[in-house]
Amino acid sequence: YNISEMERLFDKIGRNVYDGVELILDDYFPDYVEATHQEQGYEFPDWVVIDWDSTADNIRSDYSSMTYKGTTYLYMD
Repeated sequence: YNISEMERLFDKIGRNVYDGVELILDDYFPDYVEATHQEQGYEFPDWVVIDWDSTADNIRSDYSSMTYKGTTYLYMD
C-alpha cells in the first residue's frame, strides 16, 4: 500500500498511521504469536511442542479485526 492507502486503512480503525499500531495479517497471526513469544525471551525445551494455532485462537479475543480490500488484519486497541 502507498501512504494514502495506509492513512485510509488507519482511518477505518480510528487511528493515525503514525500511532505505531501494528497490523497483523489474519493468516499470519499464529506465526506472529510464536515470533512475539520468542522475541520476549520465552524459551521452551526441545521436547515441548506448542500448538501455535490454538494459542493464537486463545489470545485472538485480545485483538480487534478489520477487513480492507478483502484482507483481514488484526490489531491491538
